[in-house]
Amino acid sequence: MKQNYSNFGLVQDPNKVIPIPKPIESLIGRTKEEREKAKQAKKEKRKALKSSKTEIVEKMETNASVQQPRTFCYGPDMCKFLSKMIEKYDQDYQAMQRDPENYFQLSAGQIRRRIINFKSFDKNYNAYLKAQQLCEEELNQMRID
Repeated sequence: MKQNYSNFGLVQDPNKVIPIPKPIESLIGRTKEEREKAKQAKKEKRKALKSSKTEIVEKMETNASVQQPRTFCYGPDMCKFLSKMIEKYDQDYQAMQRDPENYFQLSAGQIRRRIINFKSFDKNYNAYLKAQQLCEEELNQMRID
Protein backbone atom coordinates (compact mmCIF):
# COMPACT_ATOMS: atom_id res chain seq x y z
CA MET A 1 0.00 0.00 0.00
CA LYS A 2 2.89 2.34 0.79
CA GLN A 3 4.26 1.68 -2.69
CA ASN A 4 0.98 2.72 -4.31
CA TYR A 5 0.88 5.91 -2.29
CA SER A 6 4.50 6.72 -3.13
CA ASN A 7 3.84 6.13 -6.85
CA PHE A 8 1.20 8.87 -6.73
CA GLY A 9 3.45 11.16 -4.71
CA LEU A 10 1.37 10.70 -1.57
CA VAL A 11 2.29 9.67 1.93
CA GLN A 12 0.45 7.09 4.01
CA ASP A 13 1.27 8.72 7.36
CA PRO A 14 1.90 12.48 7.12
CA ASN A 15 3.06 12.60 10.76
CA LYS A 16 6.15 10.56 9.89
CA VAL A 17 7.13 12.85 7.03
CA ILE A 18 6.39 16.13 8.77
CA PRO A 19 6.27 15.44 12.49
CA ILE A 20 4.20 17.60 14.80
CA PRO A 21 6.62 20.02 16.43
CA LYS A 22 6.83 20.03 20.18
CA PRO A 23 7.76 23.57 21.14
CA ILE A 24 8.94 22.87 24.68
CA GLU A 25 11.35 20.09 23.68
CA SER A 26 12.76 22.15 20.83
CA LEU A 27 13.58 25.07 23.12
CA ILE A 28 15.03 23.20 26.10
CA GLY A 29 18.70 22.32 25.92
CA ARG A 30 19.42 23.84 22.50
CA THR A 31 21.52 26.78 21.61
CA LYS A 32 20.49 29.38 19.09
CA GLU A 33 22.85 27.90 16.49
CA GLU A 34 21.41 24.39 16.92
CA ARG A 35 17.87 25.73 16.46
CA GLU A 36 18.85 27.56 13.27
CA LYS A 37 20.55 24.42 11.92
CA ALA A 38 17.41 22.42 12.69
CA LYS A 39 15.24 25.00 10.88
CA GLN A 40 17.55 24.88 7.85
CA ALA A 41 17.42 21.08 7.81
CA LYS A 42 13.60 21.18 7.91
CA LYS A 43 13.49 23.69 5.06
CA GLU A 44 15.81 21.57 2.93
CA LYS A 45 13.77 18.47 3.68
CA ARG A 46 10.56 20.24 2.61
CA LYS A 47 12.20 21.53 -0.58
CA ALA A 48 13.34 17.99 -1.39
CA LEU A 49 9.80 16.70 -0.88
CA LYS A 50 8.31 19.43 -3.07
CA SER A 51 10.85 19.04 -5.87
CA SER A 52 10.66 15.25 -6.16
CA LYS A 53 7.77 14.56 -8.51
CA THR A 54 6.95 11.05 -9.56
CA GLU A 55 6.23 10.01 -13.12
CA ILE A 56 2.51 9.71 -12.44
CA VAL A 57 2.28 13.21 -10.99
CA GLU A 58 4.12 14.63 -14.01
CA LYS A 59 1.80 12.79 -16.41
CA MET A 60 -1.25 14.05 -14.55
CA GLU A 61 0.06 17.63 -14.70
CA THR A 62 0.78 17.42 -18.44
CA ASN A 63 -2.69 15.97 -19.09
CA ALA A 64 -4.29 18.72 -17.02
CA SER A 65 -2.34 21.46 -18.81
CA VAL A 66 -3.59 20.39 -22.28
CA GLN A 67 -6.72 22.32 -23.13
CA GLN A 68 -9.57 20.13 -24.35
CA PRO A 69 -11.68 21.25 -27.33
CA ARG A 70 -15.28 22.22 -26.69
CA THR A 71 -17.51 19.32 -27.67
CA PHE A 72 -20.84 20.49 -26.25
CA CYS A 73 -23.91 20.40 -28.49
CA TYR A 74 -27.61 20.67 -27.84
CA GLY A 75 -29.89 17.69 -28.28
CA PRO A 76 -32.19 17.37 -31.29
CA ASP A 77 -35.28 18.66 -29.44
CA MET A 78 -33.54 21.81 -28.26
CA CYS A 79 -32.01 22.39 -31.71
CA LYS A 80 -35.44 22.16 -33.34
CA PHE A 81 -36.94 24.49 -30.77
CA LEU A 82 -34.19 27.09 -31.11
CA SER A 83 -34.20 26.99 -34.91
CA LYS A 84 -38.01 27.43 -34.98
CA MET A 85 -37.78 30.36 -32.59
CA ILE A 86 -35.04 32.02 -34.65
CA GLU A 87 -37.06 31.58 -37.84
CA LYS A 88 -40.32 32.81 -36.29
CA TYR A 89 -39.20 35.71 -34.12
CA ASP A 90 -35.59 36.49 -35.10
CA GLN A 91 -34.48 38.30 -31.90
CA ASP A 92 -37.78 38.99 -30.13
CA TYR A 93 -37.10 36.97 -27.00
CA GLN A 94 -40.25 38.10 -25.17
CA ALA A 95 -42.38 36.67 -27.99
CA MET A 96 -40.36 33.46 -27.89
CA GLN A 97 -41.10 33.17 -24.19
CA ARG A 98 -44.86 33.46 -24.77
CA ASP A 99 -44.88 31.07 -27.74
CA PRO A 100 -47.03 27.94 -27.13
CA GLU A 101 -44.21 25.74 -28.47
CA ASN A 102 -42.02 26.84 -25.53
CA TYR A 103 -42.79 23.62 -23.69
CA PHE A 104 -39.46 23.93 -21.85
CA GLN A 105 -41.01 27.01 -20.16
CA LEU A 106 -37.82 29.00 -20.61
CA SER A 107 -37.65 32.67 -19.72
CA ALA A 108 -36.60 35.29 -22.27
CA GLY A 109 -33.11 35.50 -20.78
CA GLN A 110 -32.67 31.73 -20.85
CA ILE A 111 -33.77 31.59 -24.49
CA ARG A 112 -31.40 34.44 -25.40
CA ARG A 113 -28.43 32.68 -23.75
CA ARG A 114 -29.27 29.37 -25.39
CA ILE A 115 -29.55 30.99 -28.81
CA ILE A 116 -26.18 32.68 -28.31
CA ASN A 117 -24.67 29.30 -27.33
CA PHE A 118 -26.46 27.61 -30.23
CA LYS A 119 -24.88 30.08 -32.67
CA SER A 120 -21.43 29.80 -31.09
CA PHE A 121 -21.16 26.01 -31.46
CA ASP A 122 -20.26 25.21 -35.05
CA LYS A 123 -21.80 21.74 -35.17
CA ASN A 124 -25.32 22.87 -34.25
CA TYR A 125 -25.43 26.16 -36.09
CA ASN A 126 -23.82 24.87 -39.31
CA ALA A 127 -26.44 22.13 -39.55
CA TYR A 128 -29.15 24.77 -39.08
CA LEU A 129 -27.64 27.02 -41.77
CA LYS A 130 -27.33 24.10 -44.22
CA ALA A 131 -30.98 23.16 -43.72
CA GLN A 132 -31.99 26.79 -44.19
CA GLN A 133 -29.99 27.06 -47.42
CA LEU A 134 -31.55 23.88 -48.79
CA CYS A 135 -35.03 25.25 -48.05
CA GLU A 136 -34.22 28.53 -49.78
CA GLU A 137 -32.84 26.70 -52.84
CA GLU A 138 -35.99 24.58 -53.08
CA LEU A 139 -38.17 27.69 -52.84
CA ASN A 140 -36.16 29.41 -55.56
CA GLN A 141 -36.51 26.38 -57.83
CA MET A 142 -40.29 26.32 -57.24
CA ARG A 143 -40.53 30.01 -58.14
CA ILE A 144 -38.54 29.49 -61.33
CA ASP A 145 -40.69 26.52 -62.41
